[in-house]
Amino acid sequence: MSRPFLGPIRHATVVTPRLDASAQAYRRWLGYLTQDEGRVPGALAAAWRAPRSAGAPYVVVGPASGIGGGVRLVEGRVPHDYRPARTLGWAGIEICVPDVDGLARRLDGSPFRTLVPPAALAGLSRPALRAMQCAGPSGELVYFTEILAPLPPFDLPRCSGDIDGVFIAVVAAADLETTRGWFEERFDVVRASDRQVAVQVINKAFELPADMLHRISSLQLLDQTAIEHDQYPRQAVPRPTVPGHLPPGVASVALGVRPADAIASGVLIGPDGLRVELLSG
Repeated sequence: MSRPFLGPIRHATVVTPRLDASAQAYRRWLGYLTQDEGRVPGALAAAWRAPRSAGAPYVVVGPASGIGGGVRLVEGRVPHDYRPARTLGWAGIEICVPDVDGLARRLDGSPFRTLVPPAALAGLSRPALRAMQCAGPSGELVYFTEILAPLPPFDLPRCSGDIDGVFIAVVAAADLETTRGWFEERFDVVRASDRQVAVQVINKAFELPADMLHRISSLQLLDQTAIEHDQYPRQAVPRPTVPGHLPPGVASVALGVRPADAIASGVLIGPDGLRVELLSG
């Protein structure tokens, strides 16, 4: 039986203790619009294995351009010891922007706190990507990436001229081979890269030498989206989570699946507690 295709990224779920303030931060500083709002259905909370999230209010915000996935902000509890880029699971989201240096200046003093300032992506023979990493309003890790040139074999989006949506979801893996293999066994995805890179956001988070290399590998999905797998240091631990609630930071990622009848919509739980929401069609 053939494996279904995976993609695009529809939205990423981020847990926030201050729903209104977080939604306003995305609207004010990124120009996002409210796309949906409501309360988490009990069935979804159960599928997340987070039954105490049932009934929690949520707001989905996304780019005015309609390009890329949105961010579903769910009100919940964030443990005091949670820090971005130090734990396993969904590490962060990557958003396509037209001018990362200009955005860095614009975000100065905003709830998006710079962790790593804009820099060309290391390990490439020619500059194709320039990115910065921030901690979002609730500590979620957000990559802002400017695409300077094509980067075969990746199929990357062209920025609309505004801040677009999520086009890459980043995994913090205890074992990259296991996590990547979990996706490859279930879905028809393309392995687009596998290399050693000095990932500054990881090195800073773990107080490692700036030139320490980490293995990263990306899977190309449909509609110019991707999943990046980062091999995290052995010091990385499971994410601190209030029992019965979603984990803090990026808690879940919703992905399209094609063809529409290939697999039932639902939630899969992958390695390191990855919550993968499948949306048919």
